[in-house]
Amino acid sequence: MRVFTFPRLMKWMFATALTFLILMFLLRLGFFFHFRNVQYTFANSLGAFWLGLRFDLRIVAVIVLIPFLAGNMKLTYKKNRLTRASILRLVLALLLMTALIVFMLKGHASTGVIVFAISLFALFLLWLFSTRNCNPFENRTSALILKIYFFMMAIGLALFYAFDFEHFDYLHRRLNASILSFAQDAKISLNMAWETYPIVPLILGVLGISLLLLLIINLWFRYFQKFPYRGHQLTKGVLSFLFTVLLALAIFGRLNQYPLRWSDAFSFDDDFKANVSLNPVQSFFSTLQFRGSTYDLQKVKHYYPLMAKYLGVENPDSTVLNFERSFRPNGPADRPNVVIVICESFSAYKSSMWGNPLNTTPFFNEMCKDGIFFDRCFTPSYGTARGVWAVITGIPDVEYPNTSSRNPAFVDQHSIMNDYHGYEKLYFLGGSTSWANIWGLLTNNITGLKIYEEDSFKAEAVDVWGISDKRLFLAANDVFRKQTQPFVAIIQTADNHRPYTIPEED
Repeated sequence: MRVFTFPRLMKWMFATALTFLILMFLLRLGFFFHFRNVQYTFANSLGAFWLGLRFDLRIVAVIVLIPFLAGNMKLTYKKNRLTRASILRLVLALLLMTALIVFMLKGHASTGVIVFAISLFALFLLWLFSTRNCNPFENRTSALILKIYFFMMAIGLALFYAFDFEHFDYLHRRLNASILSFAQDAKISLNMAWETYPIVPLILGVLGISLLLLLIINLWFRYFQKFPYRGHQLTKGVLSFLFTVLLALAIFGRLNQYPLRWSDAFSFDDDFKANVSLNPVQSFFSTLQFRGSTYDLQKVKHYYPLMAKYLGVENPDSTVLNFERSFRPNGPADRPNVVIVICESFSAYKSSMWGNPLNTTPFFNEMCKDGIFFDRCFTPSYGTARGVWAVITGIPDVEYPNTSSRNPAFVDQHSIMNDYHGYEKLYFLGGSTSWANIWGLLTNNITGLKIYEEDSFKAEAVDVWGISDKRLFLAANDVFRKQTQPFVAIIQTADNHRPYTIPEED
């Protein structure tokens, strides 16, 4: 009777992942009890811990996925020629590497990151062709390589948490990529750190945690080494595939159209709970691509007179760069409901209102002539995320090539919706607000906002963007009827976006 039905490599990776996960949970627990105020208890912060566990699981899955995929690589020869199975494994590995490079390029990864990834892939191929077997239970060299890899991961993780703890203690913000700016004055920064922080105990703690992790991981290795896999190779392949899918799901973070994002931490509407849920590794790498985001002060001062005139700044001052404006309405005493509709992909220059000779939008044009046309309310760039940012915050999105909503450092912005005191605040979207981190932008800046998205509606999704615009308007109207106090609402449409779906009922 066979008791152990899973391959040794899979069991070792699972046990190693569990070891890392337990450590990260204990470190989060220590963070919580050290920095919390009396109103926060473990019981009323369970949501933050649950989200934090999902963030941790993502990091752990990345750590074990790489050695698991590598450990399944094996080259066998027949008459000095690679077998078909080996060629297939090699082709699949090369395709995966190429796909990852393409994904990083599309994600605007820096040249340094791309070069580093290519170097790692080259080292992996060198390892594979030199040992011909990357399985640590079948090759001693491979076992040594993977143990060194896990030790490096343990040191890296311990360092991240050590820096994060002191960073939060000093700035009350989780670790982010802005810490790299201290490297510009390395000598001063190192001297300040030496005179301020307990460097020696921190180093000893990092080494102690790393060695303890390595010891536990090595004990797991020796234990599973005693039980070789006796099952069928096809079963082993299926189990390995399912384990890979499980790790991929953990990295994605949720069973949804969009992955788990840093912005989900701000759904608590509580800064401390958001900080408790965040993972320092996630926070650091989420902000890494934005660490160079800034503005050119001299250019701002040069164009300040033009901007001040255009915006109608009452007391222009190019020294302090004053952009304050005030508006005192003289409208009716009652408080009307306000509904703002964001029309997806409705480009200004394509419309009749901006002089398109094809007269593409005659009905909108008539409404503008008979109503009030805010011709200064537009987004001076392409992209839906930039458009939503401009509508919500009232300022243009100048982050490039990414968008401001994706930048954790930009999460705190003013929105005019907060100036509607005593109003219900509503947001309707046919799909998911997880897209482009819009959820973080909305929930962190608009107090008391109620979001209605795809899962809130009875209507079925018609495409990747959720329910149809028609069904979205009908659902929004049903919500409006039930309101007992004034409300301000935003309805974000999607049908004018590819794939331009027209439901059968229409």
